[in-house]
Amino acid sequence: MPSRRQFLGAAGASALAATAGCSLLDDRNELRSDYPGVAFEDGWRSFGHDHANTRFARDATPLSDPETASVVERPPSWTGTTSTDDRVFVSDDEWVHAFDTASRERVWRAETRTRFPPTVIDGVAYTAAGSELRGFDVDSGDLVAQVEFPAQVVTPPAVSVDSQRFVVALADGRVAGVGRYDGDVWTRSVWGNIVSMPSVHRSVTAVATATGEVYVFRTDGTPVWRTNLGARDLQSPVVGDERVYVNGHYGTLAALSRRTGEVVWERDEGAGWRALAFDGPRLYSGTGALDAHSVETGEVVWSYGPEDANVRCAPAVAGDTVFVGRDDGVLAALDRESGDEKWTLPLGGYLGPSVTATDGLVVATGQNDEGSRTTFVVQS
Repeated sequence: MPSRRQFLGAAGASALAATAGCSLLDDRNELRSDYPGVAFEDGWRSFGHDHANTRFARDATPLSDPETASVVERPPSWTGTTSTDDRVFVSDDEWVHAFDTASRERVWRAETRTRFPPTVIDGVAYTAAGSELRGFDVDSGDLVAQVEFPAQVVTPPAVSVDSQRFVVALADGRVAGVGRYDGDVWTRSVWGNIVSMPSVHRSVTAVATATGEVYVFRTDGTPVWRTNLGARDLQSPVVGDERVYVNGHYGTLAALSRRTGEVVWERDEGAGWRALAFDGPRLYSGTGALDAHSVETGEVVWSYGPEDANVRCAPAVAGDTVFVGRDDGVLAALDRESGDEKWTLPLGGYLGPSVTATDGLVVATGQNDEGSRTTFVVQS
């Protein structure tokens, strides 16, 4: 099999390029306030925080100087959590649980049979349940929406820029899109199962597979390009204004042209088991240490590697702070410019696979001191 295939050739790339005229960075330091196609809402409303999977709560006021007494444990969440201003959502193998942020009490739970947290749009928490996508009212937990797919849904839904369409991965090796209100489903087959959440940015839907393939489709399902990175278990892609970023096993960390799929740069940085975070000038990857990579070259700008601990956790960026969990159970807050520690907080025996962060709040998945899976909620 060739290492790369063009689906639509120059015609598809040109159509995509027509929507991609803006530069992503402003003075190479920050995401622009009008970063096209990405809605920076309050809270952490999807696994990757936003439609493009940046894991960057740009306008959040980061948690500072927490105390152990401020930590509560909640049911385990195997992949991650999501949150709004007043709800924290945790998903285990059978249920999605909704907790009130202020009181920390559970207000409802619903049967879903998925490990992924819900995606929250317009007061509805959407989550996979077999071959359905179910929507639950965030306040009451009432079932308010159901969409049927032709196979089991295996990822949370990525949401289009206008919040009118969802994109999910199916267990039979297809990516599927559906109108949020019209129920019109399209599907496209890919080579190798998709095991991580798709990403949507403007007119682009990006997916990555367990066999090292990266695909870009238009939001109506029209294929644009396909690139094989020769990797394994690629994590959720991050889509910038000009590039698609992916990481996975066998040391793959790569930036691809958003328009053509050509590899701009590729680095061997050790096994990338967790999702990337992206704040504009840097990509953050937990691969034993937490490495901050230049988006221009892929080179390491700074690295956080505690002497007696490893980082194998998807980080979260809130404001000027990067939060990450360590395998000794410590939550670390780092300055995102320098990588210097701001503070650390022991929580349990292990932290991972991910943390999320919003205003004065960090939620970390992991294990407690007794070795039981749990979710730690840390507030100011």
